[in-house]
Amino acid sequence: MDWWTIFFRTLFMYFFLLLMLRLMGKREIGKLSIFDLIVSLMIADLSATVIEDHKLPVMASAFPIALLVGLQILMSIVLLKSRKARQIVDGDPTIIIKNGKIQPEAMAKHRYNMDDLLMQLRDKNIANVADVEFAILETSGKLSVFPKEEKKPVTKDSPQS
Repeated sequence: MDWWTIFFRTLFMYFFLLLMLRLMGKREIGKLSIFDLIVSLMIADLSATVIEDHKLPVMASAFPIALLVGLQILMSIVLLKSRKARQIVDGDPTIIIKNGKIQPEAMAKHRYNMDDLLMQLRDKNIANVADVEFAILETSGKLSVFPKEEKKPVTKDSPQS
């Protein structure tokens, strides 16, 4: 095994991937969609292959990675400009709780179980489902919770009774 070859291939792929991920943009780091996850997994696999296989030219992985990044950038532009494309790729947010009532059909459709719902409500300091006006499962998997007016925490800007 040629340790220097592995060292230089790893070093090259590290800086090459750093450049490619910077080209993909900051949005990719903060929000990983299904498409982003697939591209990331493919890039990881291509990178590992070229580092491990000494007979494979580095460009055999670098070119497909650059192609994937180009596709990712193109897809990001399309998704930025087209709501319909965003709906197809990312889906739509789903109301999980409406007027304090759980929507079991919506939960079943997204394979979202009661334990996950209750955990995310606790994370938002909501102890009772009945205290929620709306809870929306966002396309990112995050739960947005809107408490009922009377259950909202008192803040400095709250009107005095």
